[in-house]
Amino acid sequence: MADGQPTAIGNGMTVLKRSTPSIVNTAFNNLQMWDGRFGSLEEQALGPMQAPGEMNGSIEQILTKLKSIPGYVRAFEKAYSGEGISSRPSPDRRLELVRGRKRASACS
Repeated sequence: MADGQPTAIGNGMTVLKRSTPSIVNTAFNNLQMWDGRFGSLEEQALGPMQAPGEMNGSIEQILTKLKSIPGYVRAFEKAYSGEGISSRPSPDRRLELVRGRKRASACS
């Protein structure tokens, strides 16, 4: 479940130095990312979104983009009834969806 590209593409279509790691079985890894800079899925989830060379977004920018996509608005409302996509979500709530998706990718 990686993108199949020889190296990842980051912010502004910049070619990055490493390929995108697969998310398959990442729930079982002791370290995350090729260089092991994150010790858990929870730490890793926000790293690429905020990294200048990768997605280069602040939490506020990411939430604004999510709110502009009707499918995400519906999904968050279904998952967090009455709260939807919040401008001040707790770190646990922000990571819950990403963490669940990565853990769900584990092979049996």
